[in-house]
Amino acid sequence: MDPSEISPEYELTVRNHIRQTFLPYVRKHITRDHVAYTQFKLEQIFTESLDIVPLADPHALVLPPDPLDTLVRSLKDLDFSIDERLTTDGDTVRKLKSLLKAIVGEGRELRSEACWREEDHMCPLPFPFIAHTTLR
Repeated sequence: MDPSEISPEYELTVRNHIRQTFLPYVRKHITRDHVAYTQFKLEQIFTESLDIVPLADPHALVLPPDPLDTLVRSLKDLDFSIDERLTTDGDTVRKLKSLLKAIVGEGRELRSEACWREEDHMCPLPFPFIAHTTLR
């Protein structure tokens, strides 16, 4: 049969028939679920060949040192002082000041600062307060 004589519908039908015929066999005998296989092999390795190693000698007469104390003692010798001075150019400072003026407005202060100067010191809730506990 000449390949040019095969219609696309017939070719699709033949492909689907071959797929339906051989796919169960391939899935059962040829392919492998690599994720399940890897999990099975790792579980097998962990259960058969690894042993629990204690962090301290169980037969020692003294308790082992606390790991946090050991870390603190080792860090006491290190110098963590920072001698870096943060600097910026004038253009960045002007840009930040102009942005803050736009947020605050001329002569006004931020709402987060103004709320502490108010008399009642109660922040209004955006929703009515509802008790979350019930007697049920």
